[in-house]
Formats: sequence, structure tokens, C-alpha cells
Amino acid sequence: MNTYAVYFTPRGALATWPLASDTLFGAVCWGIRSLGLMDDDQLTGWLEAQRAAPGFAFSHAFPAYLNGNASLRLYPRPATFQPKFDDFDILAAEWQQKQGNGMTLKSAKADVAVAGKRLKQLGYVSEGVLGQIAAGSLQPLDGLRAVLFESGQAIPRAGILCLAPEAKKLPEKLYEREAMQHNHIDRMAGATVEGLLFYRQETFFASGAGLWALLRAEEKDFTAYIRPALAYLADTGFGADRTSGKGHFDIRVEAAPPLPQAESPRAMLSLSHYLPAGGGEFDPQGEPLAYTLKTLRPKRERRHPRPVAGQQSVPIYKKALRVFEPGSVFALTARKEIYGRLARLTPSDQEAVYQSGAALMVYL
Repeated sequence: MNTYAVYFTPRGALATWPLASDTLFGAVCWGIRSLGLMDDDQLTGWLEAQRAAPGFAFSHAFPAYLNGNASLRLYPRPATFQPKFDDFDILAAEWQQKQGNGMTLKSAKADVAVAGKRLKQLGYVSEGVLGQIAAGSLQPLDGLRAVLFESGQAIPRAGILCLAPEAKKLPEKLYEREAMQHNHIDRMAGATVEGLLFYRQETFFASGAGLWALLRAEEKDFTAYIRPALAYLADTGFGADRTSGKGHFDIRVEAAPPLPQAESPRAMLSLSHYLPAGGGEFDPQGEPLAYTLKTLRPKRERRHPRPVAGQQSVPIYKKALRVFEPGSVFALTARKEIYGRLARLTPSDQEAVYQSGAALMVYL
């Protein structure tokens, strides 16, 4: 399989956050169907054949700074990159010494605890920082020290943890989420009336900022199906409120750069929503191990409503599914190009509805 980097340069705001791996997977499948590259039966057969061994997979679309030579790609902060209790005690002593005799140890510990919360809020790390974490040269204590002292190997900048040379490239913020006011139109009055105003979160990107995702696929599938679908999706958009101009991007696909990884890896970091497959792929007793679970309640595609047998109305949601979030870390039991599987969320006697739990990994 080939690995590609997909860059999304925004044309406006984004109403869906994050732009998840399963969202990208589903959008590409609907793009293939909408372009007529496969009919319903062919697409269902193609996906059914990939349930246990997916033929292609995306990572989440992570923030990136796409400003020419100053480009910078971000990754999820590994869930294992969290200080231990001893780290807080070590740093409290350092902080007390730096502040002088006027600070008590209790106050120093309180400051370090606040720094620990700030570190936990940094959901993304730069490519350089992830490379050092993967190699083991940057430890959680170093990350905590970077947040408290704002100096050292890594420093917090623009809501991420990055290396000092990388920080010089970044604007103050890569993106910002704001609650935007919308309104419903009362059909009787023909206008907005009291009680019909509501707010919805939208993501706005700084100049030069955007998103990027990893894609792994066979070259023939990429050429025949995925690339045309991405070109189609550049015109139709991703996520919610596409018809009002949200989620529209200029899309560029290149060969992926080398991924950060350890020389002798013991763990793997998920970059996608991950639904483990069988065959020893996932070892819940392995070390190191830290994860975040999420219950998905995904919506069906509204452009192509499909009634279900026995129901008069078109269903809105798919069946709920629990997956691991990006940033989750698992013991490395086997090397694979694509981990996880596709889940079929309908019985065999009903029309097939799938959800992707295929995942890409970085080795730590």
C-alpha cells in the first residue's frame, strides 16, 4: 500500500469538528457512489470484502500550518504522555528553588498542578515533538517542565506543544471555535420569531492554517476511486451545513512524509477512530497502555435518504458504536499497514450500513 498526505486548505468555516477518520472514509465512499464509479451493489460488495481487512483508511484531519516552506503538521498528543505523581514532586522542588525563599512548597505544588492541567489541555503536538516522544528522548516530565517554565526542548504555542524552532513559524492561533448565531424561519409568520434563535459551534482558521490527514490505500484504488472522490468532495464539502458553504476546502494530495517512529517500537499510537479487529491485533493487557473511548452515534448521509423496511420515515442515525479516540496508545503486538475493521450496523436482511473503525498508527 501507498501512504499519502491529504492537505485541506479552507475556503471558509467548518461546522463539524473534528473532521474524523470515519467521516472522511464515508464521504469518499459516497463520492465514489455519486460519481457513478460503482453502483450500490458494487460498492456494498467492495466494502463487505473489506470488513475484516480494510482496503483503505484515513487518519483524522489534524490542524496544520500550510504556509509554504514554514509548513507544520500536527498529531494527537499520546495519552501516555502524562506526568506521574513523582514528576509533580520533582518539578515542585525545582519551581520553588527558581522562585526563591518567598514561595512555600505548598504553593509550588499548586502551580505545578495548574501546569499539569494546561499540559492535558494541549491536545496536539508538532511533528518534531512526536518524533522525540517516539524515540523516548522527550519524557512527560519534560513536557510538564516546558509548560511551567515555557522553555526547554519543547514549549507550548498556539495551543500545541512544539519545538522552539517550530514555534517561530506559528501564528498566535491556528484555529478558533466560536458559537455562531443562527435562526429558524417560522412557516406561518414567514420570518424569525421569538424562541427560534440558536447557536452552533463553527471553526475558523487563521491565515495559512488548515487541516491535513494521512491516507493509506492500494495505488489502483487510489487512482480509480479515491482521488476522483476527493476532487468531487472539494466541490461538495465535508460535514454539516455544506449547502451553506461550510466545510469546503481546496484539496491537495502528495506522497506522505516519513512518519515519526521509534527504532525499536513497543507501542502504537492511533491516529484514527479505532475499532480493533481479532487475530491478536489488540492486547488489552499489554504495556504501555492508555486510551480514550468514545461512543459514536453517527448520522446517515442526508443527500441520499434510504427508508428502512418496517418504517415510514427515513432514519436519521446509525446504530451506536464505541471506538478508541486518536491519541490512544496500545502495546505493539503486530505490524500492519491498516489496523481495525469496518463494522456493519444493520442485520443481513436489511440494506448494508457501514461505519469505519480502520485506523493508521505511529510506532512509539
